[in-house]
Amino acid sequence: MSVFDYSDLSIVIPIGPKETVEALKALDEYLMNFKGAEVIREFGGTIWEARKYGVDKSERPYILCLDVDTRVSEEYIQESIGLIKNDQIDVSAIDYFYPHHQKHPAFGTSIWKTRELKRIYDWKTKPDRLYVKIGKGKYSNISSSFCECEYMWIRCAEEGLRFLELDYRAIHLKEKVLNVHS
Repeated sequence: MSVFDYSDLSIVIPIGPKETVEALKALDEYLMNFKGAEVIREFGGTIWEARKYGVDKSERPYILCLDVDTRVSEEYIQESIGLIKNDQIDVSAIDYFYPHHQKHPAFGTSIWKTRELKRIYDWKTKPDRLYVKIGKGKYSNISSSFCECEYMWIRCAEEGLRFLELDYRAIHLKEKVLNVHS
């Protein structure tokens, strides 16, 4: 049992229309590890709309964006909060274990300074701009395969936020692997 104080953490979980009762029950069991955290479950609309609404409702200094079928370690959360609290970074994220790895950090595993995420979160599944600036004189084309993760990391760069990918991996439950301590 963890003795870490999660009272500064909001866990924002968008709930899609296809989530099963079993997935939600497993999520509730997992969330019992985070005593004191504000858990914001948002239903309806698209995943990004639910996530945006949850982010806007958050009242804690730090936010963990978590997908229903994703599990991250307490060590990852604790290290991230420590780095953010000590003003070393603004956001952290990790990728998934193989075979679900994306080869880039996932937004559904990210931990943020709440004020920064509230300020920059503007993802839409159909972007209203074709290009995003990713550096001095550099732009990237937003294609139909462009995901929320990539977009948000570019937004971090655009806004000068300090982003760090930590050396942990998340578990994606597509494999129905419920042992989050492996």
